[in-house]
Amino acid sequence: MKDDGLFKAEVRLRQSYQERYFELHNLIKLWHEQRGHAASRGNSPNHGHSVPGVWDSDNGDIANTECAECQLWNKVKT
Repeated sequence: MKDDGLFKAEVRLRQSYQERYFELHNLIKLWHEQRGHAASRGNSPNHGHSVPGVWDSDNGDIANTECAECQLWNKVKT
């Protein structure tokens, strides 16, 4: 028979994996639902960068840098 502490640790680990699975599942579901909604020119939905996937010059410290959300969106789309 397994040690009670080991068993509880395994249960917590299994619950943690299950929570991560549902988080990822919901994220993928959201991305799938948003496909084609307000996305244009290589930007993720609701992003309107002048240069696709690059923050505009009026965005302070992140200006002229790649937009991680748009990169992820384009990766998921393909």
